[in-house]
This record gives sequence, structure tokens and C-alpha cells, in this order.
Amino acid sequence: MSHDEKTISEWARRADAPRSIKVILSNDSRSEQFRQFGEQLNMLAPAVSVRNEGGEDDALPEIRIPPNITYQAIPQGHELQPFLNILSGEADKNGTYHFSDTRVLEKLAMPAVLKVYISPDCPFCPQTVETLAGLARRQHMIHLVVIDGVLFSEKAAADKVGSVPTVFLDEQFRWTGSIQLPEIIDIMLNRDPSQLSSETLKQILYDGKAAELAKMMAEAGRIFPGIYELLTHPLWPVRLGAMVTIEYLAGFRSDLIVDVVNELWRQFDDVEDPIKGDILYLFGETASSEVRVKLEKVVKGAYSNLVKEAASEALADF
Repeated sequence: MSHDEKTISEWARRADAPRSIKVILSNDSRSEQFRQFGEQLNMLAPAVSVRNEGGEDDALPEIRIPPNITYQAIPQGHELQPFLNILSGEADKNGTYHFSDTRVLEKLAMPAVLKVYISPDCPFCPQTVETLAGLARRQHMIHLVVIDGVLFSEKAAADKVGSVPTVFLDEQFRWTGSIQLPEIIDIMLNRDPSQLSSETLKQILYDGKAAELAKMMAEAGRIFPGIYELLTHPLWPVRLGAMVTIEYLAGFRSDLIVDVVNELWRQFDDVEDPIKGDILYLFGETASSEVRVKLEKVVKGAYSNLVKEAASEALADF
């Protein structure tokens, strides 16, 4: 829209430093809107480096503002200015206005994922986005995802979002309408790590902290349930990160691995063959007598040649 173009052009004249974003495209039909937005932004604000990247075929298109803010939304209307403020750093200043002591964020011991559902016509959403962006910019372990609940109505429906803004923390805590930032910060700092959602655990792994996650489980003396969703995730990179975590855990607390084996064996017949193969590989790494019995059952059972071969290879490690 012409008003949005004017907003971007005026912002570009004031911006005093180059910025960069990534536009992640996929087979999703909405990718074209994201590509066009990136091109228009780069044309109106040449100092903004826009890099298009291919995502997973079934992934949703999105805009990433390094290092920790993602837009599953096209910034327009009321939401354009907050997006530009994040790029220029204004959101950092605006966000700190709402709480007296941001130093408490230094105590954050584990990543947090904040999701905020917005719509371009919502008059209250921009302030919520800027407030949360101020948090994310101040503490990079906080990952903010801004989602247009109209454009991605299927996500809003899955999360039972009926109005905006709606904010989620780690898929467990939910606020609708006006948010109380001290409450969000307090919950963020005092969460039970064993209750972290699979989405938050995945973010920990994306940050390259598989060993740290393994230590958290070792210190807690139990397996975090969210890890099982990652171990059986349809995407190979996600499974790999989870498998590396379990391998680290075996070095810290080998006694906990039996819980992993039992739960994965319970799910074994319900997952696809590539996932079965990864589970069998992980079983082979444990080298326990209990696992050996399970591997032998697979070799003799009614499974595909691919799965039986994976079981045989795992047995060879004994």
C-alpha cells in the first residue's frame, strides 16, 4: 500500500546503519507474498540486506531478523512500524519502558520461546510486539515469533486463538489482550525445565546446546518429555539434534537411558521407517542386554528390509 511504502521510505532516510533479514521460502503458496515484501523493502530501503533462503518443502514462509526474532507475517498496516523499529533498534528502547529492572533477564538459564498472534488491523498488537521484541533484543535466549493469525489461520485455529494479541510462552502459558510483563518475566525465570515444550527444546538444539540440554536432564534426574517428540520428528535435522542430546546424556547419566529406550520402543511400531532406523541406531549406541533383545526381535519380525538392516547394523555394535 502507498501508505506503507511512504512509511518505509521515511524510515530508510532516518536509519543510520545497515540491517539484514532472511526471507525463508517454501512450497507454501503464501511464500510469494513474503518474496514480494522482501523485494519491495530492499527497493525502498537499499541499506536493508534481504537474503532469500529455501526452507523445508512443507515449512511455512517467514522473515527472520537475526538472531532471535521471526515473523510468520507480512509487516503491514499497524504492524509495519514495529517491524521497522525492531530493525533499527528502537524496539529495544521502547521495550525497556515497561519494566523497571531488565537486569533480571541476565538470570535466564534456559531459552524461552514467545509466540504472539497479531493481525494487521489490530490497534493493540503493535505495542505488544514492541514490548516483547524489547525483551528478545535484550536477552538473546528469548526467541520471539510474530504470527499473523489471519494469514496463517490454520495455526491460529490449532492454538485456539480467538482474539489478538494472544501471547504464548513455551506453549504452556497464555495471555490474551493486555500483558503484564513482570508476570511473563517471572514465569520465564522460574519455569520447571522438565516441563519445557518440544518447541523450546528444539530451539535449544538449534542454538547448538545439545550438551547443555543433556546436563539439564542429568541434573534433574529425569528425561524431559518434550524430547521424545523431537526424537520422532519427521525432519531429520531435528531428530539428529535430539539423538546427539541422548548420546551426551549417556555420558552423564547412563542410568536414565533405559527410560529413553522403553519410551521409544513403545512408539516404535507407530513411526515411519526412517524414524525407526534412527531409533535402532540410538539403541545400538546403548549396548545394553535389554536393547539387544529388542534389536533381535526387529531382525526376526515383520519389518521392511531397511528397518531390519538398521537393526542388524545396531547389533554389530555389541
